[in-house]
Amino acid sequence: MTNCREYLKTFNFKENIEGLTSHERGDVLAGITLAMLVFPLGLTFGVVFGLGAIVGMWSAVAAGLVAGRVAEGLPVRLALPTLKNNTFTPNLEFKLTRYLWQTLLLALLFLGLPNVIEAKVQSKLVPYTYGETSFKGFLAWDDSVKGKRPGVLVVHEWWGLNDYARIRAEQLAALGYVAFAVDMYGKGKVTTHPEKAGEWAKLTSSNVDEWQGRAEKGLKLLQADPNVEPTQLAAIGYCFGGATVMQLVYGGAPVKGVVSFHGSLPLPSHSKPINNSAKVLIAHGASDPFLTANHIQKFQAALDTAEIDWQMVLFSGAQHSFTNPTADQYGLKGAKYQKQADQRSWLHMKQFFEELFP
Repeated sequence: MTNCREYLKTFNFKENIEGLTSHERGDVLAGITLAMLVFPLGLTFGVVFGLGAIVGMWSAVAAGLVAGRVAEGLPVRLALPTLKNNTFTPNLEFKLTRYLWQTLLLALLFLGLPNVIEAKVQSKLVPYTYGETSFKGFLAWDDSVKGKRPGVLVVHEWWGLNDYARIRAEQLAALGYVAFAVDMYGKGKVTTHPEKAGEWAKLTSSNVDEWQGRAEKGLKLLQADPNVEPTQLAAIGYCFGGATVMQLVYGGAPVKGVVSFHGSLPLPSHSKPINNSAKVLIAHGASDPFLTANHIQKFQAALDTAEIDWQMVLFSGAQHSFTNPTADQYGLKGAKYQKQADQRSWLHMKQFFEELFP
């Protein structure tokens, strides 16, 4: 690696290009041109298949170089230069390697490597107020995605807007959505103690209008984001958040659909018109001890009465908080992470969104 770095430090394109034959110059220029043409395909391939932008870029440059050699009627030889006395030893095959470096360097220059590297999920904190209370949400988006796209509201568990909710927002952004993790408690309050979490959740949910209003405030902030298509909105929530996204449906919020992960599944109060055009996906642990079979039946009956398009997926053996890898650390009996249920429920959500946003 040291020798490669030294080579790059001493590399002089003008000096090298002047020493080439017309065929060799055509080889380099054709490689650069074709690399630039196939770069978008290489980049897309690398990103789609999880190989990354750099792999896609290398694929595009190499493909352009090979295509240039073929176009010039020259043989294609891929070989590393040999080292002798700790220096590069010129040989027939070294020429191609040298041209590969030249093509790569120039292609990166023209294509803008800094822009490629920085094209990733971005995030920022978003302070806002609702009523007399200050809140601090978390916005995530992929800056390589162009144009407006659907927005997804993320509602945290009863612990507050912690890292878990932020990670979920970033995962949604990586899928091409703009995600906003709303702060339902205010002032960024977070806890790891079940008693305190239960106190905050009960305080927030005891006033349904306030509960729905806080969630709708976050939805409006998401809807106003310049990267969001304002008519393409959805929401997901975990635990307390799963109950909150149902309140968005009950309150008539303009969401096309919601996903509740191990939510408490509240019954509608009928204080506001229900948005029965919103579709509902419930991901629930079959062994969740916090909801009785009787309550689930009442919940399903209420959705049927409201003529809501709903589906409920039960995961065998899954307890409460089955999507959260840190669930076992809180000492809450009946809450346990289950990797398989977590992965399967996320796939169900992705399929659900593909239906909502074709």
